[in-house]
Amino acid sequence: MREHNAKVQEKVQHFKCFIHNMRNLHKHLRSACIKQTKGMDRLLYCKKLATAIRTRVRLELTRLRKLLRGDELYLARARETVTNVLDCFSGSHDRCKHKSVFCTAHLKGHSTRYLPYGKIVVLSAADKQQLQKVLDKYCGVQQLRDTVQLHNTNRCENMHSRLFSYASKSMVWKRSFTALCYSATLGASVGRGLSLLQFAERCGINIEASDPMYRYAMFTQNIARYHSDRKQKHEYKTSRYLSHRKRE
Repeated sequence: MREHNAKVQEKVQHFKCFIHNMRNLHKHLRSACIKQTKGMDRLLYCKKLATAIRTRVRLELTRLRKLLRGDELYLARARETVTNVLDCFSGSHDRCKHKSVFCTAHLKGHSTRYLPYGKIVVLSAADKQQLQKVLDKYCGVQQLRDTVQLHNTNRCENMHSRLFSYASKSMVWKRSFTALCYSATLGASVGRGLSLLQFAERCGINIEASDPMYRYAMFTQNIARYHSDRKQKHEYKTSRYLSHRKRE
């Protein structure tokens, strides 16, 4: 895929784990050098503040992803939402109505218990700039684009494995690369049988319910669903565990 990308300038996007990105954000927020608030332990305050920011960013992005299905619209709103978090924590809720989907400052039961020591965060200009720099590093435009689907590591690696299998470096041409990637992602989303029917429909092939191709696609879909459901049962997991124990 790298050779194909360099030759035909086809953009190849690699998704990254959203959970790991949030962990890195939390780690660097904790280590950010902010001044100690009077009467409060600095390390504990930084830990609580980092946890509050990470939780708020995660909730904002996950809720925003459910509301906005378009990637470009989501990226634009997500960037505005992240930049508004520190202002919201500082007690400035002027832009929360338009840039936040989680702020509850307009409600009567609003509470600041989620903030460090339950109080509004008071930051100097230097401290705010330091924290904003960390947010820009891990929630910038490129980072949000890499985690646009909010997938965890298993989902990302599973998708990459499918794409590498369908569009391997030795069997890729420009005219078929997009179709192969589309087929791989569609198969991972709805199943092999339904993806085959939808892909044929996009190509202009009219398939009737009585056609052998339709029956084969539904047979493949049902078999895959059966095995997927079987692997989720407790009996299957127990047998797999016992078989591994016997091998050891």
